[in-house]
Amino acid sequence: GGKGKEEEEEEEDFLEESLLEQKKKERELQEKIFEGYKLVRDYKAIELPHYSDYISFLKGKEALLKPARDFCNNFSEISEEVDKLGTPPPIKRRRVSTNE
Repeated sequence: GGKGKEEEEEEEDFLEESLLEQKKKERELQEKIFEGYKLVRDYKAIELPHYSDYISFLKGKEALLKPARDFCNNFSEISEEVDKLGTPPPIKRRRVSTNE
């Protein structure tokens, strides 16, 4: 067969594209989750010192603070998606009180 090689390459391109698409979706989701985290933190509605605390909170409770819930529109959907994500993006924390 002379044409087998070309078909293979096309398939690889397709796989690469869908992988990029998936990564993009994951990144968008992480950003959305992080925005919600910042919102919750900035409103000081609940004490969530670490991003992982927020993720746990998000998984456990859907009745979040209204502004954050409104921002993300559908927190239950996001909390389901959280389980599918790997490690959350690293976060540069603002330290209010320095000198420890």
